[in-house]
Amino acid sequence: MQQAEFPGCAQRMGDNPGARENEAKELREDALQRLRDFVNGLGGVPDARIDLGIKGNAASGLERNWTFAEAQRSLMLQKQYLEFCVGGGEEDTEMMADHVFRPLPETEDAFLVELNQRNVGPSDYASALLVEHSLNRQQILAIAPIAWVMEQMWLNRSNPDNCIADGACNERCNCLWLGAGGSGKTYAYSKVLRPLFRRFFGQDGYVAGAPTHAAVRLLGPEAKTLHKWANVHKSSSLDRRSLRSAKSKGSPIEKKIEGIMAMLLDELSMVPSDVYHAASLRFATVRQARLMLDMGDYLKQWFGKVPIGVQVADFLQLRPTAQASLCEWVDAPRATDPAPPQEQEDQSDAEEAVEKEAAERTSNASELGRIAFKQSLQRVVHFTGSGRFSKCASGQQLVRILLSMRRGEHLEDALWEALESRVISREQLFSDNSLRSRLLSAHWGGLAWEQVARLQHLRVAWEAQQRSTTLFLVQAIDRASGPTDLTREQSLKALQVVNMTRTQYLMGICPLYEGMAARVSCILDMPMLSRELPVIVRSIKLHPKEPVISNSSGRVVLRYQPLAVLVEIDDPEYRAIELPDGSAPKGHVWLRPVTCDQAWDLPLGGNQFMQVHRKQLPLAPRHVLTHYGLQGITARQGLLAFMSKPSWMSQADYGLAMYVMLSRPTKLEDLWIVDLPPRNVFEKFLHEHNPLLVQRMREFEGQACVDERKALKYVHRLSWQCIPWVSQHLSADEMSADLFA
Repeated sequence: MQQAEFPGCAQRMGDNPGARENEAKELREDALQRLRDFVNGLGGVPDARIDLGIKGNAASGLERNWTFAEAQRSLMLQKQYLEFCVGGGEEDTEMMADHVFRPLPETEDAFLVELNQRNVGPSDYASALLVEHSLNRQQILAIAPIAWVMEQMWLNRSNPDNCIADGACNERCNCLWLGAGGSGKTYAYSKVLRPLFRRFFGQDGYVAGAPTHAAVRLLGPEAKTLHKWANVHKSSSLDRRSLRSAKSKGSPIEKKIEGIMAMLLDELSMVPSDVYHAASLRFATVRQARLMLDMGDYLKQWFGKVPIGVQVADFLQLRPTAQASLCEWVDAPRATDPAPPQEQEDQSDAEEAVEKEAAERTSNASELGRIAFKQSLQRVVHFTGSGRFSKCASGQQLVRILLSMRRGEHLEDALWEALESRVISREQLFSDNSLRSRLLSAHWGGLAWEQVARLQHLRVAWEAQQRSTTLFLVQAIDRASGPTDLTREQSLKALQVVNMTRTQYLMGICPLYEGMAARVSCILDMPMLSRELPVIVRSIKLHPKEPVISNSSGRVVLRYQPLAVLVEIDDPEYRAIELPDGSAPKGHVWLRPVTCDQAWDLPLGGNQFMQVHRKQLPLAPRHVLTHYGLQGITARQGLLAFMSKPSWMSQADYGLAMYVMLSRPTKLEDLWIVDLPPRNVFEKFLHEHNPLLVQRMREFEGQACVDERKALKYVHRLSWQCIPWVSQHLSADEMSADLFA
């Protein structure tokens, strides 16, 4: 099916693409009014009836030269090619005998190419990388224990003729890298650890994961979500009995898990504890036979005794949805835990409320995940850098505001005034052309889909008008999963559902224009094309039945869904992709409309719902996101932050969300605010509403001080103190080998 049953619904919404259903009432009326003021300040929704003077369809990126059969063949070939590139598929010589699939060249910088030609071990390899990329003291101390363990594995390797470090080592290295956003944790991994793992463990010798696709994408094409490593999905039962009864599939993922020697987990604050436990149990089960593991102790044997583990976190950022954090475990004694307070009466009412709420929301599987995480804390490194933020006065102002939030301190009057000055008014938007121009190059973020959905369409409409190009609107095809078809009113209601997590990450009306910055919005059945992959729309393959489109249209509601959309992948890791049939330029792929695997619930009023399957292009505007989409992103062009608190959000989560939004831009002058909350939100608010998180962070930071001295021993074992770049980060006492004898 290529056409919606009621295509006129899109036309009706097309007159006001920001129109959305307000039944949820996520935002107060005054917050919605500020959103309207912002829209009106920009000049309202662009008038689509204006003649843009477009010379022809080619200028708008439209093509009609594909038949349905040709589209199917090219997309099938593309899928086979991508499967071949990741080693998960084989060439179908019978169907595609006229094509030869070639391995995808690895993207490496010149320094890595030269370094890989040297015959050196992990110690020298890591030291060369940390000097090349100017790692700071904390990053050096974080890398040193890992490099030492890898050096021993390399010296004991089974085959001296290659560099794979598969030998035995008397110790394992499990690290928690802790620090605020922008402190250099991911930088240390991407610049040093990842090349180190790839060189000495090979592509199949390590895994990387994170709770969200946006975070996964920053770790490299080989990374996967923790749900994927755990082999679970939304409807999975995560209790131990169900997990243990799941049969081994002997899949390529399980074969990789069996032999890995290193693992990295990023954005740990957002990891659901029950999924963490499921992944831990799966890894232990798969690795049990080879390593003769005692499954009774799997919670103490982190992810099946993986020799090297790195967990990256800032627990003062977002929690998993509707769950307590991994570090919010029920207190139980542990060797490295600080002594508990003697007087329980000192516990505040707020802390009791938090623990009660966590107890009500948690499950046995979740608590097992927290126990597994607690048992894994062998070494802690506290990153305190601020590399993301500009060194200018405005950048340092933002750093000081964030520190006040993290420490629960009073915010200086000058800093509060500077923050207040970032609030934009309707009058500023209306009169300041340069401000409007800057806003259209920045990220936009909000806390509620009711806001974000409107902003997505507004942003794309203004971008298209500025470029004098046609905006195309593609209506989703919604089908009831039961025998009853959707009525016209129900179809319109489905298009108005704002929450993309509810609609399986497919938009009701997908806006497109040539040159649009977009992202892959959902999971596809093609390898490498992961959710959140950044792309640029280059052309649209129209359905053969699509009516003639006027050359001068400002906006067009397509009557049929396109056969496919050509996109350029906006990531250097993918620039070597080249489809074998020549249907797309190098670094480009085709995306076709997809149908969500699971039905979603369409509210019909009251407590009535109808299950619906949606078919739509898997694309969404790249730069308009919720706070969950923003975490992990550096907004180098600035951030327009809509700070209105949704009705469903707790005070505890609101404090964390405010911290995440404020820490995205690199300086205060690149932050524009709509609906600034009261001053106390930027002072003690985060501490008052998240006492257990704050307590845990203090415990971790205390352990990091102890572990720093241990890390210095590894620096001396590796003789890194003799390297000038390293020595300048050490004190005179730390340079002395006698101190660590």
